[in-house]
Amino acid sequence: MRAFVREAYETERFEKENKGFQKANVESSKVWGTFIPLIDACTGLMPVLLILTGGIFIIRGSMTLGELVVFNGLIWAITQPLNMLGWLMNDVQRFRTSAERVFAIYTVEPKIVEAKLPYKAETIRGDIEFKSVSFGYGTSSILRDVSFKIEAGKTIGILGPTGSGKSTIARLIPRWYEVESGQILVDGIDVKNWAIQDLRRNIGVAMQDPFLFSDSIEGNIAFANPEITDSELRRVAELAASDDFIAKMSESFQTVVGERGVGLSGGQRQRLTLARLIAANTPIMILDDTTSSVDLETEEKIRSSIDYLKGKHTLIIITHRISSLKDADSIMVLEKGRIKDWGTHEELISRSGYYHNVWQYQIGEDYGAK
Repeated sequence: MRAFVREAYETERFEKENKGFQKANVESSKVWGTFIPLIDACTGLMPVLLILTGGIFIIRGSMTLGELVVFNGLIWAITQPLNMLGWLMNDVQRFRTSAERVFAIYTVEPKIVEAKLPYKAETIRGDIEFKSVSFGYGTSSILRDVSFKIEAGKTIGILGPTGSGKSTIARLIPRWYEVESGQILVDGIDVKNWAIQDLRRNIGVAMQDPFLFSDSIEGNIAFANPEITDSELRRVAELAASDDFIAKMSESFQTVVGERGVGLSGGQRQRLTLARLIAANTPIMILDDTTSSVDLETEEKIRSSIDYLKGKHTLIIITHRISSLKDADSIMVLEKGRIKDWGTHEELISRSGYYHNVWQYQIGEDYGAK
């Protein structure tokens, strides 16, 4: 707000909502102020009327003193619930509103439903295949008839403009979203037929916008693998190029970071997320632009770590940096939700197209002059 000088606008918005809330409370107080005194007045007059009327009946002999006492007790037994009825109605209205909100959440049906007889497996090989997959968010179409196959242990890079569907592919493989048409196969089994926990247990994803818990650095890394040893923990931190800045922290691995990594830079958060992914040691690893916030030197270290993982895991690297893709077994170029090109780094830069243009902009030289 300060950067864009919007303090006055936001203050005006708050004042508008605040005045609406104030008005509603004033109206509510007026209603209470009108009816509560009437109810209290009636409640206060009843004992007076009871004594006067009862006294007349006793004088005339129509009622005994004991009957008056009993009648007085019965009147109080009636008036007190009536007196509380107004408060009860207020509480009922509040309960109704709260109940509707709770019920709306409680009755939400999950969109991702496990098959009645799901396929279960403790571990997977890591083969992935997309068969004519189409997907969109609402009315916006993202992927259109996408087909490709990744063999277990291979490293695949994905490059494309913003909005071309790169991150969507990362979300569809572990079945965070349901495809509109087509099939996604993992080890030859449609992801819809997999037991959801078994599928996701074998797929590790490090997203561009990392999420860290309000916990120690050690706890955040070990979240993916609670049984990891101290030596393994330090090893994955080194592979993710995190050990250098962790060593400078006040309590090293025991340093507590805030929710979503408050107190850490964007690059540090990404490196911790990458360390968590490596600690998970899943057969399939998806890195969605996990080096976008790191410097070139750190990226080089991370690239060496990715080389260490090659052959042991099926790697899908999604990035805008050619330097992170050039050593991949194959590279997919996405444009407008379709596969525009496919090949190795050398093959793609040798022919004109999006990949060649990006390579020229980033490297600053023409392929023919290489």
